[in-house]
Amino acid sequence: HSWSPADEQGLVVLAAELVAACHAYQLARVENFPVASVQFNFEAVKHRPGLEMRVVPSEAGGAGEPGDVHLLFPLCDSSNEANAADAMASMGAKVQVVILRGGTATDVRLQLARPDRMPLTRACNVPKWSPQEPLWDYLQTLRAALADTWLKRRQLVEALVATFSVLEYDAVDYSSLLMMVKIKRGKQSLVRLVEFTFSFEFPEKPPVLSIHEFSTAKTWQLDPILYRYSPRWDVNRMGDELHQHACSQIPSLK
Repeated sequence: HSWSPADEQGLVVLAAELVAACHAYQLARVENFPVASVQFNFEAVKHRPGLEMRVVPSEAGGAGEPGDVHLLFPLCDSSNEANAADAMASMGAKVQVVILRGGTATDVRLQLARPDRMPLTRACNVPKWSPQEPLWDYLQTLRAALADTWLKRRQLVEALVATFSVLEYDAVDYSSLLMMVKIKRGKQSLVRLVEFTFSFEFPEKPPVLSIHEFSTAKTWQLDPILYRYSPRWDVNRMGDELHQHACSQIPSLK
């Protein structure tokens, strides 16, 4: 494409052509990568919008080795069910798959659009992947592991917000919530803050409940073993049971 310094639109077209040519070059390199497992697994992601790919010399390899394949793409695609797609879109989740030294090792990492606002999801342990395992199946497992717990946290937080006096909550990663409760102890009214702190094991493990006192800044962390809780309950029952347990413990806290 010819370009004149006075032609701004021509520069845009030239840049787009260069990007397209680079993409096509790297696409051909990965498609013709001399390792069958790499070619097979690339078929699972090659048509994803936003796919970035490149083949680079292996840092640990010698001359003649096929090198490393780097793939970066959105974790969400059109095959996801609506709720999972919603979760992945909210996270802005991308997955980086690096196939090292011609398929002898791999490195998979998660990238988030707002990692500073998603400490819980960011800290998750991404499961290992082998090129001998179909990449499509692996991505489905990874997507479910991330989406299921994030969605369940959001559903419980939204149920608590709709039912109780919630003062603040994490509206991005749904990792915590703070509510105010008022209960009676004899003739005395007690006002306390109840904090919910989630782990990545939710809903298999319940959120940790902490009670905060206004006047003395005392804090008590309740023992999850004593909760009435089941991961099979719907979020409304979860919220009710956790709220009732926190309130029942407040009068005995000293």
